[in-house]
Amino acid sequence: GELGLYAYCIDRVVTLLSIIVITFGLVADYKGPRVPFAFCCLKLVSLLYEAVVGYDDMTAEQRKHWIYELSTGDCLVWAMQCGTLLVMGLGHKDVDWLPNIVAGILCVLLTCFTMIAMNWKTFTEANEQRIRDLLDL
Repeated sequence: GELGLYAYCIDRVVTLLSIIVITFGLVADYKGPRVPFAFCCLKLVSLLYEAVVGYDDMTAEQRKHWIYELSTGDCLVWAMQCGTLLVMGLGHKDVDWLPNIVAGILCVLLTCFTMIAMNWKTFTEANEQRIRDLLDL
């Protein structure tokens, strides 16, 4: 619905701002662990908002399977992005909760799975539309 569009716009702005801040070093501590943690918190706000809006938009039947319904949309992608940012922060040399090599590998894997999830969603939506178009012929 319309609220979902707002959630999408908020997420795009947060993503764009994070790219600008990291790229141009607009934060004094842009090399420190605070940046991934801050962006993770902002992504969590987008994720929670999308989850609430998504749940409110569900029918009674869909609410019986709400975890599945939310995991097939943007919530899954945003959760994976939050996971990547969290791993980046935990693997930072100043935090050192995860060894750098492990954090790097986990970030690559999470990013790959995020891209696969995003592409799978687009692929299935496009194919569902094609099947509907074929059935209408």
